[in-house]
Amino acid sequence: MVSTVAVDPSDDSIYAAYEEPGHPLVHLTADGDLLKILRPGIMGCSQLAYNHDKGLLYFSETFDGSASVLNLRTDLTEKVIGNVAVAGTVEPIMLWLDEENSLWYYTANEGLFRFAGNEFGQIAAPMMGAGQVIWSSEMNNWVAIEYAGANLITYDRSLGERVDLTDYLNAFDIASDSAGRVFFPRYEFIYSLRDGRITDFAGPLTGVCENIETDNSGFVYAALSNGTIRRFGPDGAGVEWVKGFHNIAALSYDSGGDYIIIADRDGIQVRIYRIPVSSSKLAAEVAVFTEEEGQSLKRLAVGPAGMVFLYDWASNAVYLVDEKRKMLNKLYDDVLPTRDITTPGFEYSSVLDAFVIGTLEYYRTIDRQSGNRGILAVNRHGADNFAIDESPDGSLFFIHSGQIFRIYR
Repeated sequence: MVSTVAVDPSDDSIYAAYEEPGHPLVHLTADGDLLKILRPGIMGCSQLAYNHDKGLLYFSETFDGSASVLNLRTDLTEKVIGNVAVAGTVEPIMLWLDEENSLWYYTANEGLFRFAGNEFGQIAAPMMGAGQVIWSSEMNNWVAIEYAGANLITYDRSLGERVDLTDYLNAFDIASDSAGRVFFPRYEFIYSLRDGRITDFAGPLTGVCENIETDNSGFVYAALSNGTIRRFGPDGAGVEWVKGFHNIAALSYDSGGDYIIIADRDGIQVRIYRIPVSSSKLAAEVAVFTEEEGQSLKRLAVGPAGMVFLYDWASNAVYLVDEKRKMLNKLYDDVLPTRDITTPGFEYSSVLDAFVIGTLEYYRTIDRQSGNRGILAVNRHGADNFAIDESPDGSLFFIHSGQIFRIYR
């Protein structure tokens, strides 16, 4: 499938390229018929930019970590950007031209750049997930699709900050209950999805919520940035359930034992606690470890017989929490294929008896007992598969860039 196009205003012919590596860069008629294969196989193109006045066609090659310009008059190609983004992956390199035909590019890990004089200068640090960009003559500025949030954004150079033109919609966590409701947090609010409709569930809260969970009785638990957990009933009425933690990095639920499990970060120490749903004052520390890399992403999941598993991004490994020895035992490493996957989802599937990990395009599995690896599903427009939740009936819910979808048991 063609991923990016640029139109020649003189005849409405189309230049087109593909995000997948190895496909050609082509020139088509306005009706879509092939005129010419310009380059037989390029290394995955995120975006094209066309300078009609000079007959220059710019194209990125994400798997090569570069971008080049093709002179359509001489048929010569020159590399203009190199060693950017994350070579070997689909991490986008977005290109566009402004009204002065100056070339801009953006990558999610390096930021925003504009060509001036004879070199690129950085305009802004990373501020969004990379997506297709156009230049708006009306705004005298660029407008981008942020795939991570299924929204439109731009950048205010006078303020030095991004501006959301439409609402961001994504979340780092997702939870579901036996009534068929799905919950996800966004800043100081919690939203509920049921029968295809999204509604406000709770908020504004007293802190930012990035971790959410439900229990067997239908209560919803929200871990907040102020070190508290609030518990909400089915109607959205909430109370402060526990307080006094530092920075709750992950949250899960042991449905068999009826415990909330948390990972609380305090400096370089991370402590894992079991909190009985019946009595939040009886929180018990079950493990402690030192972070290899500060503020590294943590994910928790609960398996059979209440076994607690932790995924740590810095070490790229899955651990079993040894509650008797109060330590972690490494089970599987090299979980993610590349380091550009910074916010992967992680869950245990009781149906598969396997861990499910969200990567850029794929939902991968690791068999809990054998360690065998596989692919559960492919998200054809995936780049931000942040959150996974196993529902009480064993089906899996996922959230990705404004979409919530389900794999039935």
